[in-house]
Amino acid sequence: MYPDEPGVYAIIDSKMRAYIGATTKSLNDKWKQHQRNLQKRNHHCKFMQNVFYKGYILEFIPLEINDDPWKAEQEWWDRFKEQGYEMMNGRPDGNGGYIFDEETRKK
Repeated sequence: MYPDEPGVYAIIDSKMRAYIGATTKSLNDKWKQHQRNLQKRNHHCKFMQNVFYKGYILEFIPLEINDDPWKAEQEWWDRFKEQGYEMMNGRPDGNGGYIFDEETRKK
C-alpha cells in the first residue's frame, strides 16, 4: 500500500526506463489506476503499455508528498533523465502538461 496523499511518483523497470507522474489525489489510487489501464491494454502512455505487454515488471516508487506536485514533477523528470533513464513520457511543463523531446517523439 502506498500513501493516500498527493505527490510525485516514478514507475520504473529493470532496463532503466522511467515514467514520472504526479497526482493531486492519492498516490495509492493513482498506482491502482495505472495497473488497471495497463491490464486492460488501454494505458495513455503507449511506451509504458508496450513495456508492460512485453512482460517487464514495473515498480511504483512514491518520490515526494506534495499538495501542488506539478513543478516538483518536472524537477524529478529532469533528475531521472540526467541519471541516464530512458523516459517513457515527455517532460512535464510544470503545469500538468508534457513537452516531448525529439527522442521521445520518435517512439
